[in-house]
Amino acid sequence: MGTVYKATHRTLHVPVALKILHPHVAARPEALRRFRREAHVASRIQHNNVVKVLDFGEDDHLAFLAMEYIQGVSLADWVDSLAAPPQWAEVQDLFLQIVAALEAAHALGVVHRDLKPDNVMLTRDSAGVRTVKVVDFGLAHIPFDPDSQSALTRSDQVAGTPCYMSPEQCRSLAVGPPTDIYALGCILTTLLQLSPPFSQGAPAVIMSQHMYMPVPPLARPPDAPQVPVPLERLRTDMLAKLPERRPRTVSEVRDRFVAAMLPGASESEFPGRKRDLPTGTREQRAAAWQGARMPHSHAEPPGFDAPVTVTLVRLGGEHLGGIGQDCLLGLAAQNVRIATGDAGDAALRGERAVVIDAGDGVEDACKTTAETAAVAPQAVVIVCVDRLDTQGMNRLIEAGATDVCRYPVRPEDLARKVRRALRSRKG
Repeated sequence: MGTVYKATHRTLHVPVALKILHPHVAARPEALRRFRREAHVASRIQHNNVVKVLDFGEDDHLAFLAMEYIQGVSLADWVDSLAAPPQWAEVQDLFLQIVAALEAAHALGVVHRDLKPDNVMLTRDSAGVRTVKVVDFGLAHIPFDPDSQSALTRSDQVAGTPCYMSPEQCRSLAVGPPTDIYALGCILTTLLQLSPPFSQGAPAVIMSQHMYMPVPPLARPPDAPQVPVPLERLRTDMLAKLPERRPRTVSEVRDRFVAAMLPGASESEFPGRKRDLPTGTREQRAAAWQGARMPHSHAEPPGFDAPVTVTLVRLGGEHLGGIGQDCLLGLAAQNVRIATGDAGDAALRGERAVVIDAGDGVEDACKTTAETAAVAPQAVVIVCVDRLDTQGMNRLIEAGATDVCRYPVRPEDLARKVRRALRSRKG
């Protein structure tokens, strides 16, 4: 929309950042209105972690916005310069300053709507202390236009940066504080693994992943310190697909983050989970663990199939025609959630469905099916296999397979088989 120059204030003799709207853009009333709105919104938020607006207006049909000049680098450039995730102290310092900026904005009813590392500047104050400055409120949402009292953002527009867009933004639905909280969860993920949760593929693919794919586990170097369990739970809660399942406010995010970073936070959240679990069968211990992990339950929104969690067991890695990333995305779109692991993981979590992606290894598939039936008798087992004849199918059924899915695996077929098998088992 414009260009930002480093300039000098002719009266104060201090450097400023001067944002000028391109003339051909300023000729469009909606663009000029957005530019004025950015100036108005940013000038309302008086906080040390938000860029200060010094002046704005028009001069000879040239729309300008003068802001404090920030000598520093963006959070995006700083992260790109790192070879390993930052230390906990740096994560805490940066994250809490971003949170403070959002608290100030949300208190005035302002939703940033384009929060990302490129819009977070790192500078030093006069004492040399690193300070965060949140910038660029050009896509900000506020309830009413200060000039016309009309809504400023339309719910049918898609706006934002794909790697940091919330599912509701990807669907062009109404935005609110939970939208910024989702983006904040993406930034926290970036601080912990140097990349956002979803970043591979074309923009449309990334947006689909935000809408449908489960939150991937963190990808940290083997020698990196372990992420506290409460912090990982906060991260995944912030990245919930539905806005109502995220923390309600950034203040709640701050409080949970501070508590998660306290020494021994993981132990206090799961007191004696190894020492005090009752003895008994694996399934009995799994029930106790599930109770500790899932203190709250949520009803699914109307119109959605009930979620199904499936343990995916791969034999020999990913197979051509098997369950690849496209298939996983398709399953997630149908509310079938995938947890990669083995049959033992399924038993521990108390899950009811196991899918074995076997390639053309019928022998290994039969062996793994029998092992799964032994350690997770409560689970239905669907085997996806290539080059399957009638004899191989009979052997899989005899080993304990509930159903078989031939290659190439189509997500709609697999989802239907899983749900049908679960209904039959329940009946």
